[in-house]
Amino acid sequence: MSTLCRRNVSRAFAKIGRKPPSALSGRFALLLVSLIFAGCDEAPTVVPDESFVSGAVNYPARQRTQLFSGWYDEATQRTFVVYAGGLEGGASACAPQIVSFDHDTEAWSEPREVAPSPVDPDSHHYPQVLMDSRGRVHVFQSFHNNHPIQHAVSEDGGQTFTVSDLEGTSGATYGAAFRSIAGDFYVFFRHRDDNGEADYEPEYFIRSSDEGQTWTRHRAIDPVPDHPAGNDGWGTVYVKSTAYQATPVEGLHVVFGIHYDHNQRLDAHYYAFFRFSDDAFVSVAGDDLGPEIDRSELPMVALFDHGGPVDFYNVNTAVGADDAGAPAVFFNFRRSDGETLRGLTWTGDRWQERDPGFEQVSPFEVEVGAVAGDAVIYAIERRRTVHRYRFAAFELVEDETLYQIPDNDYRLAHLTFIRHGRPELRGFFFHGRQSPWQDPTPTGSLIAFGDGPGR
Repeated sequence: MSTLCRRNVSRAFAKIGRKPPSALSGRFALLLVSLIFAGCDEAPTVVPDESFVSGAVNYPARQRTQLFSGWYDEATQRTFVVYAGGLEGGASACAPQIVSFDHDTEAWSEPREVAPSPVDPDSHHYPQVLMDSRGRVHVFQSFHNNHPIQHAVSEDGGQTFTVSDLEGTSGATYGAAFRSIAGDFYVFFRHRDDNGEADYEPEYFIRSSDEGQTWTRHRAIDPVPDHPAGNDGWGTVYVKSTAYQATPVEGLHVVFGIHYDHNQRLDAHYYAFFRFSDDAFVSVAGDDLGPEIDRSELPMVALFDHGGPVDFYNVNTAVGADDAGAPAVFFNFRRSDGETLRGLTWTGDRWQERDPGFEQVSPFEVEVGAVAGDAVIYAIERRRTVHRYRFAAFELVEDETLYQIPDNDYRLAHLTFIRHGRPELRGFFFHGRQSPWQDPTPTGSLIAFGDGPGR
């Protein structure tokens, strides 16, 4: 490790006073741990002391889907984080990387490349990580309509990987991986079907009941029903937000939009719950929709209508659930008087809109408490500050600035949770320069954040 790397690590540990993770629990604490991999003297000159890795690419995070970008392994007391990054220039700019944090020693490992990228850089490319019952690390790397999802398996704690392509995923984009309590693996993805219509892209999922050895493929959300006349190319499915729920019924809360003209505009958003027990969707009113939602069932899962086409990039959405499994959806809604944050809860017969009296935030993630109106939102505002907002009965009761950067050409983006994580390492966000998605540069850093005891 270079002198610069050693200096940053020493400075970071001095800031947290070398306290054990338990001492950091119960209150917010940035993990001020800096780790720059070998050759970091050639890294970008602006690298925050708080970053735990450099050379990262800012990827779109599937329009605010809560992803398994990290996994806490209780057996080894390590949290694994995967990200898109590598060396600037060439295909390696978006290759999947893995790094781990040892909660006993409070040290980050050196980042490792999981596998070389088989295609040119693209900020839609990013990895997911799961672990199986045997302690093996599984990394799923999705691409942008141009390569099957890569499945990499490590039996030595992320040191080496065996890589293969997942059959039936050649046109996959925005892969999101989940693991059930029973140990089943799910990978949801958007797929560009070869039917002569460029804008016909349903949502699919593949499932493995043997920890990644074999897979079955299923269509999940079809914007155009099958009929003799063929498909009209109307819809592209974008899953905007998901939230995993273990109890009382295990599965995923899913918010999605169906877009005209690929990704230029949309009219409405939809909500459904996906049960892991039988791989079936159910509406918020309890209608059993089976394994696939088609266009004829969209009115049963309607969430909110924009009253006309809007630019989907301006509608950020996050979903959570209370202790009883009741969903709460927060979203930024653009109206004539400006863009504001809104909340939606189910009353038993309709969605009720809640107005927290709060300006829009973007991007953001949400965790819902014991009841739907109690929530914590982590948000990035104006690409400069990270905030934690606490709401009680949909009223703002606390606003805490967690991180701030000066006004320069760097930005904050891609805020995501680490599922199955420990309180002191709750998630991370991206710090770096913006670059074109067709030619992303791995010049950013990832910064971790923590919080008090989690649910």
